[in-house]
Order: sequence, then C-alpha cells, then structure tokens
Amino acid sequence: MQDPAALPQGWHWGGSAQLPLQVPPDVYLPAEDSLLLSAVLTTLPLPAVGPIVEVGCGAGLQALTLAARGASVVATDTNPAAVRCLQRNALRLGLSDRIHVVRCDLLSALAEPAGLIVCNPPYLPSEPQEQKDPLSRAWDGGVDGGTQVRRLLAELDRGLRPQGRLVLLLSSLTGIDLAAELPQRTVRVLAREPHFFERLTVYEVA
Repeated sequence: MQDPAALPQGWHWGGSAQLPLQVPPDVYLPAEDSLLLSAVLTTLPLPAVGPIVEVGCGAGLQALTLAARGASVVATDTNPAAVRCLQRNALRLGLSDRIHVVRCDLLSALAEPAGLIVCNPPYLPSEPQEQKDPLSRAWDGGVDGGTQVRRLLAELDRGLRPQGRLVLLLSSLTGIDLAAELPQRTVRVLAREPHFFERLTVYEVA
C-alpha cells in the first residue's frame, strides 16, 4: 500500500499495483474504466508501425501501461495539470524516455497518422448549463455523453494509418452506437465489465 504521507496535500495514489500513480486534485483519478482499459492494453498486439497515441491521457495510466511493454507513446491532453502529472509519473517510474506528452486537443498536434490510438474519453451525459472546469471535462461527454467521442471519430480518416486501430472505452450510459457512426469500419468488442449503474466496454475500431 502506498503511503499517503508521501504525497503533496490534496493528491491521491491511483493507477495499479504495477503502475502506482501520484495524481493531483485537478486530474481525473483512474477508476474502474481506466483499469479495465489498462488490462486490455497489457496483452493487445502492438502495431509494427507507429506512432502509438493516447488521446486524453489524464494521469497517464494507458500511456504508461504501453510504455512498460516497451512501446514509445505520444500522449495528449488539453488539461495542463494532466500533462504535468503524466510527465511526473513517467519520470518516477523510469519510463520518461518512452513517453512524449503534448498539450493539445485530440489529434491536433499529431505529426503523422497513428498505428494505434487509445482513448478513455469523457463519456457521461451532462446538462448543457453545467460549469465546465478542467476536471469535469475529463468525464463530461455532453448531453448524450457522445460529444467528444464523435469529435474523435471524425478525425480517424486523417489520424489513423490505413491498417491502424482505435481502442476506445465507452459506458452503456453513452448514447452512441459505434457501428452506426462508422459503417465503413470494423468494430469489435475486446472486453466488457458490468458495474452497478453502467456496463463498461472496450472496443477496437479498424
């Protein structure tokens, strides 16, 4: 068990036993969704041609999971606190040479199409009038939960290599049907996990 006294005030331990993360209060603390996606990534076949990109990295559990397997990863987030958080944890865990963190929106700073994109997007429905701060943007998916997901899907033709893949986690609360949104692509389920108020699913889009 990690010692809370080792952290700055307001920070929490998160991540997994293999990748313990120090997370500040203004960054999404990895929860069941993050852990399910990380578990999938531990055995997912990696592309022969990169780059590998995590979109909306938050504390960086997915990028660190891939880097721990030897992959080089580009991680993006709009929250500057998340960028600093991942840089800090990558350095602590000895993985900073394999992770490049960029503050940007989705794939806007990507220099070339990716071989693999990984994303645990904001997917929970919210009211339009709710105040949006950097932390709430980590879970706020708009009225039906699919606003940020659709924005990412719209960038796939430009952002993925011809044989590239998107690995995406969604909740049953999210009002989006990937197969209907992407009729020209193949969508398959990699993992499912039920919880008391939702069902989490990890999809692969190719």
